[in-house]
Amino acid sequence: MKLITNETELRRYIPNAFTTVKGETPLLQKLTPYIESAELWLKQYFTGGVMFEAVQSLATHIVVNEAMRQAVPSLDLVLTPNGFGIVSNSNIAPASKERVERLITSLESERDNYIEQLLPLLVQSEEWRGTEQYRFFASTLFPNITLATLCGYHKERWKHYLGLKHRASFIEQQLSVEYISTAQMNTLRNIHFLGTATPVQSIIISALRNIVVDRLTGSNKDYSTTLLDIVNTLRSHPEEFPQWHTSPTAALFTPPTFKNKKESKGYWF
Repeated sequence: MKLITNETELRRYIPNAFTTVKGETPLLQKLTPYIESAELWLKQYFTGGVMFEAVQSLATHIVVNEAMRQAVPSLDLVLTPNGFGIVSNSNIAPASKERVERLITSLESERDNYIEQLLPLLVQSEEWRGTEQYRFFASTLFPNITLATLCGYHKERWKHYLGLKHRASFIEQQLSVEYISTAQMNTLRNIHFLGTATPVQSIIISALRNIVVDRLTGSNKDYSTTLLDIVNTLRSHPEEFPQWHTSPTAALFTPPTFKNKKESKGYWF
C-alpha cells in the first residue's frame, strides 16, 4: 500500500516549509526513491503487511520524515523566511552545513516520536499480533523506543533502542533462568505490551524493568533482596503467575523436604 500518491498529500506531512522554485523538479519526484525506501523500512521493522486506518497517519508521518532524512544530503537547500527551500539557482547561498545537520537531526527526532506513538496502536490489532514484527517488540519488557529515553538517550532513539533492546534481552534471560522462569517472563512481556497486566503483575513488571534499566546504565546496585521479594510474590499468587509455579525455576526455591526414616543413616529418635 503506497502512503503518498501525490504532491499535495506529501506536503501535508512535511514538518518544515519546503518550497520549490517555479520550473524546478516537483518535490515528490525528487523524493520518490526515498519514500519507496522508507515505506519498505517501515514495513520491515514495524508494520509487516498490516496497515489499518488508525495507524495510517502516523505511518505516513514516519515515512515522510525518514524519506526527508535520507534525502536532505542530496538536495539543494536554502533557508528562507518560511523555512527551507529546495532550489538549484547558484545565485542563492545554500544553507550552512550546521543548519542542514540540525534539520536532519530534527527529522530523525520527529520520526522517532511518531514511532513511539505508533507501536501502542499497532498492538491493538489482532492481525498485527501475529506478525514477526510483534514478536520482535514483545521479546522484552521494553516494547517501545522509550527504553532509549529511560537510559538517557534523547537523540537517535531508534538507533540506540536496537542496541539496548539486545542487551535488555540478555539481562532478562538471566533473570528468567535464576528467578522468573522463561515461560512466566514471556507472559509478563506480552501482558505488559498489551496493557492487560493486573495490579500485582504490574508491580512485578515495574520492578523487573527498573532492574534491567539500572544494569543497562551501569548501576552496581544490589537487587538480591528485591529479587527475593519478587519470588515471594510469585509464590504467594499462583493464580497470577501460574507459569512460574509449574517451572523448573520454581523448584530452585522449593528444596525437597527431608523425611526421617528408620532405614536412613543418621536416623533421629
